[in-house]
Amino acid sequence: MRAHLAFAVWGLCALVTACNAPPATSQDDGKIDGKTATQWEAEADDALVEADIAPPLQDQQAPKPVTTEPGKIWVGPYRCSTFVDHLQNAPGFTVNGDGSYTHDQGSTGTISRDATGLVLFSGGALDGRAAKYEVDLGGRPTLRLYDGSRSQTVIDCQK
Repeated sequence: MRAHLAFAVWGLCALVTACNAPPATSQDDGKIDGKTATQWEAEADDALVEADIAPPLQDQQAPKPVTTEPGKIWVGPYRCSTFVDHLQNAPGFTVNGDGSYTHDQGSTGTISRDATGLVLFSGGALDGRAAKYEVDLGGRPTLRLYDGSRSQTVIDCQK
């Protein structure tokens, strides 16, 4: 019994000594993406300082909302896409400065915007189609073409 107790004490001493020993390190130990824990901590501290410098949320301006108000439609080419099982390109068109459009397949027609902001196509490949005109937060114009019943948009065309 005494031998077992001596062995247990010896094991406990070995464990305590191992716990008190400094960890084995090398230059590569503790590096994540090439940075040591100290470097990561310094970056986190810098980020916290920058966050403290930023104005409180109530003092920041809200981003401008998407606009759908009536007015001019940006001229230039619009590239279109749709989603049917996966994202697909669709034929686009070019809005001309004189109120007309030219479809990528060669036909032409007129394009206008009514008082509610609804875009209407007359003549050409898009004859009778309607679209919602939006300008996103980055200032990029988008025409979202409705389905035949005008209940949902089915094709997005971006300038």
